[in-house]
Amino acid sequence: MVLAVFTSTYITYQVHYLDRVYYQDDFLQQENDYFCNYYLDLNRSTNEVFSFDNKGVVIVDYSKIYSSEMYTEEYNPLTIAAFALSYFRESCGEDKPETLQKFWNQIQWLIENQTAGGAFPFHYDKIANNKFLESGWSSAMAQGLAISALVRAYKISDEEKYLNAALRALKPFEIPVYQGGVRTDNEFGVWYEEYPHKHDSDHVLNGYIYALFGLFDLYNYADSKKSGDLFNAGVSSLIIALPLFDNGFWSQYSLSKQSTLRNHYNIASPKYQLLHVHQLNALSRITSEKIFNQYSNRFREQYPGFYGYVVKVAFVTYRDLSLMRKRVAQLVF
Repeated sequence: MVLAVFTSTYITYQVHYLDRVYYQDDFLQQENDYFCNYYLDLNRSTNEVFSFDNKGVVIVDYSKIYSSEMYTEEYNPLTIAAFALSYFRESCGEDKPETLQKFWNQIQWLIENQTAGGAFPFHYDKIANNKFLESGWSSAMAQGLAISALVRAYKISDEEKYLNAALRALKPFEIPVYQGGVRTDNEFGVWYEEYPHKHDSDHVLNGYIYALFGLFDLYNYADSKKSGDLFNAGVSSLIIALPLFDNGFWSQYSLSKQSTLRNHYNIASPKYQLLHVHQLNALSRITSEKIFNQYSNRFREQYPGFYGYVVKVAFVTYRDLSLMRKRVAQLVF
């Protein structure tokens, strides 16, 4: 019985998970033209969870993600910025006016929905790593992606409003989490939080690196000294903290003090393991810091090993059981 379940789960992984994550969404960019291509391949998903409003702005249907009518359609600034960068990559240097217009649709939303304090807030509650975030929260990851998109809008249009919006987006990086920003000062120096929990910071790795990419873009393409200083501080902190994300056989998703089955004991999913590989590879190229290339290679080598297969099967089993539980609950209630 156990063998049958294991075999079924493993086949499910090979068909539905490994192909989708590893072969179709290979994040690594071989090109050196980071302006057009960004640092990772942010392929737009055709998943049914995404739709578009009458202005062409992407909307996320969380009821389909969580299989529950308790959730609704929402504008997610992180997703909108990522779609903008994907549209930009597709249209950059190409005669694709329709795709370029889709890029501008997302940019316009970012301009219209940025607060006076520079944030791109999420207007819905969220449970992240078993902790509650109240509507209005901001994310360093969303700030970084939005900055990257706005910098590109500025460079191809030469309109100051896009540069000014990108510069305003730096403000949350200077404000502590407990005061509504995305910054945590700690033993590493600083951390830019994807999920700004006020009393127990998570230090999520992938969101932090996305924030660094945005800071680097604003420094590199618009010569912002403030952004350069924030980037350099962030790189210095990551050099110190990065070894803590290596648990010996796999990478950690975060350094959260809460370690439970519900958050997978902070172990990165197979998708995030590969994302860490490619993010660190890109970071090593723009900083020339050897430690980033070292851990990129280490996490890559871990992926196909014995523990890698154990982690992959465990994640798919957990996902399938969680989905089964939700479906049973829907039938019962």
